[in-house]
Amino acid sequence: MGRRMSIRRTASALVTFTILSTCVMLAPIAGAQQPNVQLHLADQTPWTTKTRPLLKLTVEATNAGTEPLTDLTAELILGSAIHARLVYEQSLTE
Repeated sequence: MGRRMSIRRTASALVTFTILSTCVMLAPIAGAQQPNVQLHLADQTPWTTKTRPLLKLTVEATNAGTEPLTDLTAELILGSAIHARLVYEQSLTE
């Protein structure tokens, strides 16, 4: 069960990081009017394993501004796998 929880925590940390980095990526080029987009993680796979490696995410984007959003994109970037609890805990503080 310990390994399963570690994978779940790793997946949760990766999802959180991805959503936060997506918010940063949505920032427009300097000088452009900044859209008012709110992102919400609606659903995620609780954990993944070697036999069930599929990670499903559902993210809702809400346009809270007055201008229409015509080209909204999101990007998922995963880092290397974390195989030790100490490395995982250190990654949360660095």
